[in-house]
Amino acid sequence: MINNTTMFRMSYMAAITAFLLSGCATAPFSWQDLGELAAALPRHDSFNYITTDTLSGDYFNEARNAAADPFIYIVVSNTGSAASKVIAFFTGDRYNHVSIAFDSGLQTLVSYNGGGDDSTPGLNRETALELQEKSGDAFIVQRLNIGAAKKHAIIDRIARINIEGSSYNVLGLFTKKSPRPNIMFCSQFVYTMLDSVDEAYFEKRAGHVKPEDFIKYMTETDTAANAAANAAANAAAAASANMAAGTAAISAGG
Repeated sequence: MINNTTMFRMSYMAAITAFLLSGCATAPFSWQDLGELAAALPRHDSFNYITTDTLSGDYFNEARNAAADPFIYIVVSNTGSAASKVIAFFTGDRYNHVSIAFDSGLQTLVSYNGGGDDSTPGLNRETALELQEKSGDAFIVQRLNIGAAKKHAIIDRIARINIEGSSYNVLGLFTKKSPRPNIMFCSQFVYTMLDSVDEAYFEKRAGHVKPEDFIKYMTETDTAANAAANAAANAAAAASANMAAGTAAISAGG
């Protein structure tokens, strides 16, 4: 008997294969990307929570300590992964990932993603350095003034998700829906967090929100005000990269 998870995996791969077989010259992904997606698919579950307690107490202490800064930071990037190429095929957008942070240095960066060697798909902590390395160019940072109380409310909401569990909504990339509240993809997550404190600055169903929407719907005034934050965040990521390179050189020399 085929269960929901097995059916989802079969449907997902069938949809991707169909696009490749269509011979569409504009498809940004290859058979190698398809193989990467197939290999990663057993890690995903769009019907059950599979990721819990990925964010530590130290993370939440850092986030709450940053609440005195009234801004929340929305980071839009291009990760270059096989999954992101599929997303780009559907959206036609350059940027295909979005995260949020509670501090200007982006030390509290968090989002929904496909996980990594030490993490499963769902709610995970990220770093600006990782995003910059994956993007191959500078990412975009949007700064939104929501105040300390609303920042604490979002942090509390993320803490509940961290305890209850989460999963990355791969199926929702196609259906635009979620079978359970904590099953989301990155833009769905960021929009849901903003909407939970009445700070969603554009109106869309969460399942229909794309990463580039967070850039598109910023006003000209907001965009100008964000220029300094954008430059500072990218400078911080570059500094982290230089520090990491220096540490690696010292280790190699030692």
